[in-house]
Amino acid sequence: MIKYRKAREIIDQVADDLSSYDDQGLIDYSRLFKVLRKCNEFLGHRINPEKQEVIRIQNFKGILPEDFSSLNFAFVCTEKLVNVTPPKGFQVEYKTVCKGKKSCSPCLTDCDNDFVIYQYLDDDWIQFKSLEPLQISSKSFNKCTTDCPNVFVTCDKVIEVNPDNTVTATFEKGYVYLNYVGTMEDEDEDLLIIDHPLVEPYYEGELTRTILKSIVYNKDGAVAELYQDAKIEAARAKIDAMHFTAMPGYDEIRDLYQSQRVRLYKKYFLPILGY
Repeated sequence: MIKYRKAREIIDQVADDLSSYDDQGLIDYSRLFKVLRKCNEFLGHRINPEKQEVIRIQNFKGILPEDFSSLNFAFVCTEKLVNVTPPKGFQVEYKTVCKGKKSCSPCLTDCDNDFVIYQYLDDDWIQFKSLEPLQISSKSFNKCTTDCPNVFVTCDKVIEVNPDNTVTATFEKGYVYLNYVGTMEDEDEDLLIIDHPLVEPYYEGELTRTILKSIVYNKDGAVAELYQDAKIEAARAKIDAMHFTAMPGYDEIRDLYQSQRVRLYKKYFLPILGY
């Protein structure tokens, strides 16, 4: 499982290593966040966290999560039960996550060969006992990941992803479970980076190179040699980070729900697709 950390932490770490320049006010922190965003873009969409949410459809409309980037798969949720007994092992985790919030990411569990969605919402545990396949309109294909099965489904319930981060549905009301690729931000909208020893030197190298480059351009010749060394190290670390995300097993490392997703495909999607 891939872990993430706040970008500010590694910026502070690098600034501490270059404290003599920081004390002189030579580090522009605003530029460093831009550097890390570019690093994430270089590593690609595959590093983004996988998330899940249940959205409500009212008057044929629904609102996507603010951090929605692209869809992995989706279901229509039916048979809603309120104030149910929560699943074991999730009580503390989800109550902590949801404290003070109106909504909460759901828990998708496998129970007696049927998948059940639990969600802690407005001080109640909600359960959706039945999942139905959902079609994605052709206009929304660009909002789906390459292996999203919903693009191949043909049924009467369809959603279309709109530019304003909403969806339009062919059904008036209901609930939709989304498994999606989120943006590289946490719930506080702080920038995230991958927390992994094979990738961290890439972030550090790019930050160090940027800081020293700025100092060199400000006519500090004594830093020129340090900058050249940092430039070489950053290039090496960039290659290592790229190799990490290109490893054959990276998808399995990144995808916490891989085995679960396969079972979902077999149960809900394959019969419709004719396999």
